[in-house]
Amino acid sequence: MSDVLEAELAQSDSLKAGWIDLGKKDLFRDIWVVIFYLGLMLPYAFVGLWIGTVANNEFQLPIKDIALAVMLLKIPFFLRLVWAQPVERFVNLPLGRRRSWILLGTILHIVLILPLLFIDIRTATWVFVGITFVALIPRLFAEQAVAGMMAESIPKLGRFNSGINLAYRGGGHILLLAMGWLTSNSSPFVESTTTDWDTIQMIGLITAMVTAFFAVAITFVMKEGKAIRGPDSQKKRRVAKTMQDAIENVDLTFPESSTTMNRMLAAMRTRTAWIVLFLCFLIPLGDGFEGMFMFYMRDVLGFDAGEAILWANIFIFATYLGLLGPWLSDHYGRAKVLRWSAMGSVACYLGLSGMMFVGAPEIALLIMWMPTLMITDWLIFTFITTWAEVSDPRLGPTHMALYQTTQAVAATFVWFGLGVFLIYATGGAYWLIFLLACLGPMIGLSQFHKLKLGDEYGEDTLDIREEISKIQTKLAGMPWGVEPVDKASRRRLALGTAMSGLIISVALFTGPFVLLNWESEETTENWDLLGWNETSITFETANTISTGGNVMATIDIPTTEGGVFLGFFSVELENHQCDVGLGEPQWTTTFSIPDRGNFSDGSNESSFIVDDWEGSMDIDFDAKASNLTGFSSEEELRTKLDQISSEIWWGHGRGTWNLKVEMTGTNCAGGLFVTHQASFRLNVTAYHLIIPSTNPDDGMVEFSSNTISTTHEYGEAVGVLLGFPVLLATPILAWIGGRDPETLLG
Repeated sequence: MSDVLEAELAQSDSLKAGWIDLGKKDLFRDIWVVIFYLGLMLPYAFVGLWIGTVANNEFQLPIKDIALAVMLLKIPFFLRLVWAQPVERFVNLPLGRRRSWILLGTILHIVLILPLLFIDIRTATWVFVGITFVALIPRLFAEQAVAGMMAESIPKLGRFNSGINLAYRGGGHILLLAMGWLTSNSSPFVESTTTDWDTIQMIGLITAMVTAFFAVAITFVMKEGKAIRGPDSQKKRRVAKTMQDAIENVDLTFPESSTTMNRMLAAMRTRTAWIVLFLCFLIPLGDGFEGMFMFYMRDVLGFDAGEAILWANIFIFATYLGLLGPWLSDHYGRAKVLRWSAMGSVACYLGLSGMMFVGAPEIALLIMWMPTLMITDWLIFTFITTWAEVSDPRLGPTHMALYQTTQAVAATFVWFGLGVFLIYATGGAYWLIFLLACLGPMIGLSQFHKLKLGDEYGEDTLDIREEISKIQTKLAGMPWGVEPVDKASRRRLALGTAMSGLIISVALFTGPFVLLNWESEETTENWDLLGWNETSITFETANTISTGGNVMATIDIPTTEGGVFLGFFSVELENHQCDVGLGEPQWTTTFSIPDRGNFSDGSNESSFIVDDWEGSMDIDFDAKASNLTGFSSEEELRTKLDQISSEIWWGHGRGTWNLKVEMTGTNCAGGLFVTHQASFRLNVTAYHLIIPSTNPDDGMVEFSSNTISTTHEYGEAVGVLLGFPVLLATPILAWIGGRDPETLLG
């Protein structure tokens, strides 16, 4: 092994180096990471909002087109291993090893986004999506360059990762608030029912690109800093003679002739690295199910879009607190914070699942969701920080890409897709989804104590060839196995493993269909009140009276049960006549009831006294004749009726109703001794409710019974849970079965 060259470090105060050292200036590093990632995420976040929300709700694009567009735009993120290769290979660049890629990627991203300003997604949907797809590629070059810096030269990785996720969360939140205002009634771009979507699109994209320009500007000022991990942290760069030498000493550069596959296997040189990769797939299980809670709010809690958005804005503050996890891990240690958050995450998921199962109050579930989000984010973000800590600094962009891609595919496709399928297969058993979410942090908790981090990292080095030989020996011991002694036998072992894995997967998928799908019957009763026992009590009279005489109409409402919900009274002067001369009679109308009522003239009184009044008047009481249907038994219906009879309103208007007209004088022109007769017609009516009979024979209720057959289809869900892991493991084991361990590392 020989010294080859001095580590190539940028010179201070030059364009190549920048000016402010990212490794030494904590405050500048915090500012840089937030501004830079805001610049990277806002264009994509705006496009996602434009496609997923505006195009869906406002432009009414077909849902299949929107779903396909969203899926296509995720593909570049799943190809991080591809984008990492040029970042890994081309390092002798004019503006620094990583800094050049960061600047180039961000600038190209801005340039390629520019055409979106002039493209209408309504008429050119796939052009819009295609340009965005291409624009994401240079962005990911920039991201993988940052990943390389994290593996090589960034101190306080937890704090740095908190800054990244703050930019993502905060930027997304700001974007939602801004779009909410731009599309509100107070926006200058909304007139009556017309919204200027073209201008809003342009403003949104320009704002995002300006933010990306600031990311470029602050990166131009930034200096990469000296490597603190890997070969470049040494005074002299030394090249390993063999891959085994490189595996044993991370401070040695990989041999020049080594392949990317061998370098990757060498980077995965420790048990810790393999455990982290394994957990990258399993830890996001709860993260993938997170979107199911929005479905739960819609399907079970009955939230409309406005309520869901309101609570989503409340929940986002819990996710901000989740950013504390990586920051705390810088102070208390990754392993300790991982264990704390895993235990808290398990407790939260168990509590949430139990509350869903027993049907806890809505507010309790919403409150429980907030610590679940916070603590789960502690776990996820702290674990992401661990990636950077265990990534080989000699292969930083590629090694980080392996972890990033595994986590993204697991959370976005595997676990989210599994959650949607389980909801469908179980008929909406959300409690089961969040019970299963416990598995990720529980498995993590069982493995975190095995991690060798910080100063311990590298103490658990694996012999890759020996481990592959052990797995091959176990595969050879299976019924389909064959001793892997030569190339042909290893090929048969790989083929046998692949075929057996597929057969076992199919058996595990289909077996539960037979065992766990059944039907059950349940007979239910249905009691419906057809109508209230309503009576009408009325009294009408007509009489001719002279001055000083009166006419009365009186009704009595029973005081034993029920009450009045509506009343009516009227006075009509039918005719009148003076014995001499002409004139009009004079009279007083007096009406009284036992309780105050709502008179149709707007008053609320128990009496009515007016001179020379004729006409009609309605009276109602604050009574509510409930619609009583869908009771499961006569007892349940009767209990409700008894409850109604105890309400205050039920006894309104019971007692005597009295209407009196008294003729008080006349204005006839015939002198003092004149007789004036007048004929009046009076009417008093009250509508009276009485508790109805619940005997079906009396015709007031309808009784029916119904036998319901329920199909229980848990077989699909259980089949997926059992068969899916085997299906995923099959190609990996088949690949291992076909390798030659002796020549694997060249």
